[in-house]
Amino acid sequence: MSPLGHWRLRPRIGDLVLSSVKIGRDRLVVSLCRVEELVPPNTIVWFPESDVLVRSAPLMSDLLEEAGIPQKTFTTRSGATKDAIVEALVRLIEHPRVVSEAEQRRTRDRCSTWERSALNRQRMLQQSDGRCECCDADLGGRFPNIGEGALEVHHRKALSTNPEDRAQTSLSDLAVLCATCHRLVHQIPSLSIDVVAARWAATSTRV
Repeated sequence: MSPLGHWRLRPRIGDLVLSSVKIGRDRLVVSLCRVEELVPPNTIVWFPESDVLVRSAPLMSDLLEEAGIPQKTFTTRSGATKDAIVEALVRLIEHPRVVSEAEQRRTRDRCSTWERSALNRQRMLQQSDGRCECCDADLGGRFPNIGEGALEVHHRKALSTNPEDRAQTSLSDLAVLCATCHRLVHQIPSLSIDVVAARWAATSTRV
C-alpha cells in the first residue's frame, strides 16, 4: 500500500497512478496502478492482477513525449489521457529508447576519478532481474529486496583507458555482475566476462 499524504491532488477510484523514482535530475516511471480501492488513512491498495511493475523503467519525460502530453504537471482523470498514457507506456516497454549517458572525469587533490551515471546503473540493475551475468547467481530471488544491492555494474571497456575526459556510455557497454565475478574480471585483462562465465559453466557451480 502506498501513502497519499504528500499528494497535492487526492486520487479517486478509477484513476491511474504512475509511481516514479528520482535518479539524479531524472525521474523514472516504475509502476502503473489503477485505483480500485482507497483504504483509510489515505492509502492505495496494490492489486497484482491489474497493477504492473515497469521494467525497464522509462523516463517520465520520454513517456509524456510518447503520449503527446507536453505538460509537466498533469492528471490522468480524462479517458483520453489515460488511454494515451497506457498506450505510450506499452510502446516504451516493448521498444525501449536507445539511450546513452555522459560520464565525466573529475580531478580532486591530484587524483582523477570518473563520475559514473546513476541512471545507467539503475537501468542495468532493473534489466538484470537480480542475476549476475557471469555466474548466474540469482541474488534477487534468493534475497528478496536486498539481493540486488550486492550486484555491481561493470564497464566492459574500462573508463580508465579512455584518454578523453568524457565518454558516452550506453547500456550495451555495461554488464551486471556479483561482487565476486566483478573482482575476477578485474584481476587480469584476459579474464573477460565470457571467460569467467565459461569457467563457472564448466565446473557446474552455478548458484
